[in-house]
Amino acid sequence: MSDTNSDSPRGDLVKLPRTRGNPRVGLVNLGNTCYMNCALHALSMTPDFSRQLLLLDSPSKMIVQMQRLIALLHFSKYSKIMPTSVLFATNRAMFTSGLQQDCSEYLGHLLNLLHEHEKVMGWLWPSNATGSSINWVESLDLLLPYSNKMSIADRSFSGQLSNIYKCLTCSYESSNPNSFRELQLAFPEGKINQKSRKPNFTVQGLLDLYCTPEILDGDNKYACPQCAKHCKGERQIKITEAPLNIIITIKRFNYNRETQLRTKLLHKIIHDDMITLDLYDSQTLEQTYTMHYRLYAAIIHVGYTLDSGHYYIMARDQQDNWFKFNDSKVAHVKPTEVRNLRSPNSAHVLMYHLTGKSDPNTEAAEPVVIPIPPVAPLKLNELPTRLHDFVKRNIGK
Repeated sequence: MSDTNSDSPRGDLVKLPRTRGNPRVGLVNLGNTCYMNCALHALSMTPDFSRQLLLLDSPSKMIVQMQRLIALLHFSKYSKIMPTSVLFATNRAMFTSGLQQDCSEYLGHLLNLLHEHEKVMGWLWPSNATGSSINWVESLDLLLPYSNKMSIADRSFSGQLSNIYKCLTCSYESSNPNSFRELQLAFPEGKINQKSRKPNFTVQGLLDLYCTPEILDGDNKYACPQCAKHCKGERQIKITEAPLNIIITIKRFNYNRETQLRTKLLHKIIHDDMITLDLYDSQTLEQTYTMHYRLYAAIIHVGYTLDSGHYYIMARDQQDNWFKFNDSKVAHVKPTEVRNLRSPNSAHVLMYHLTGKSDPNTEAAEPVVIPIPPVAPLKLNELPTRLHDFVKRNIGK
């Protein structure tokens, strides 16, 4: 896959049959590239993203490299693949070859790169795409109408939020809208029992904390334009457009000025299988829906500093089977393994897929959840002709 005009992946495949070990295709570590492998596996295990990317008809060489790799991860009969071409096509100066990197930073970089290439090159659904593929996209637009005419990266992961500021002196309010593809959740300040055997936090709790009003006082007062001075204020984040998939990064690293290293916070956390997110109207900022999400991937960091250690990922397929992708080694795991991590194993990135929405204002005892239409598993014969032919030639025996 080193040359987009070549039909052969050449050195990118290690021809080891899948039947000799791995239940799914692994990725060879090319020298501290576990962060990249985890990001690629995470995107591959995101059904709507994979489907849209593989059905894309784009002349971008970088996108073609990504398509070939994701397609082989889905359809190859080999046990593992060397992602050399994707490494060269997506790397940049900050991701120095051979050095450990932050997986969440690389995932964000990769999505931004795909977005920019798609925006520059433009995109088209292939003429041989099946009706089911198009129908799924149309039904998605009905559920999330703002997702129409967006890049695949934004369609799958982007949301909108409003930063709402209120002056507690004159009650003046202002709001600043911002888009996001990731929510960074921090632990609350204060002493935390590191030795406690019981988890101190939940993902839902940290998410609720993220959206809880924050008092602005002291050196952090609000610059009120109506009072024309800094006043005690309040800041709150409200989600106004919900992403189809939420990327949650747990902020586990603090910078130590003495050692010049980012030390790791080993706080215990429950990785909720289901979470909810309150959705607000962008104009009135009144709550409109409660969005329901389910965990499908967890990128795990092993180590005590961000500048060292190792990453692996556990992810769920559409048949509810969980797998552990540890570079080229892939194994079945139980869902409980995601919840029972032991230090220094800790989730750095958690990914949740939207399963439905409900009305928070209903008088019913149990809210009725409107489900999101399922994404049908992509079949080999659905791929655009050029990508289909490449996979057929390199699928293995």
